[in-house]
Amino acid sequence: MKILIIYLFCFSVFIPFSLTMADYNIVILGLFKDKVIFNLENKQYSLTPGESVREEITLVSADSNMAIFEIEGEQRRYTLGGHIGSSFDKFSHTKTTTIAPD
Repeated sequence: MKILIIYLFCFSVFIPFSLTMADYNIVILGLFKDKVIFNLENKQYSLTPGESVREEITLVSADSNMAIFEIEGEQRRYTLGGHIGSSFDKFSHTKTTTIAPD
């Protein structure tokens, strides 16, 4: 029983901290020398190296091939159209079409 309690405690305490970086959904829209245009949580931003969005996301460098962001102290590389995200909307059928047999 003690092992189960310790396991549950460790799981509930340490897992949320490891998932914090995945809370961002960054999609690269444009790459230029020393500039990047991207979407973050459905808002468009433009940064040059050294500039930040919020305190935890800073552009380290950018060129026409890739952008390097520092996110919560860890560097991540992004390419055009590339993204890392943790959330997505499940596909739902809003319209249904029925074809009757002849």
